[in-house]
Order: sequence, then structure tokens, then C-alpha cells
Amino acid sequence: GFAPSVQVAAVFEVRLQLMANRLFQTDYRLTQDRNPGKWEEGIVE
Repeated sequence: GFAPSVQVAAVFEVRLQLMANRLFQTDYRLTQDRNPGKWEEGIVE
């Protein structure tokens, strides 16, 4: 079962990416609220 494990890992990675994106967006919004004139700082990498 090499292929199935690869598939599971890919799905898991996508889920982690979605979670990270959600956290990033939340952090980005907080940064934007804190520094309305400096929202670019929320997009560091």
C-alpha cells in the first residue's frame, strides 16, 4: 500500500495548509486592525 499512504499524506498536508491559512488570515486581520496604516506587515512570508 504505497499509493494509499501517499494519498493520505497529501490529504493531511492539504488540511494542515488550510489550517495554517486560516491562522494566517486571522493573524493578518489582527495585524491590520492593530496597525491600520501598516497592514503590509501582516504579509511577512
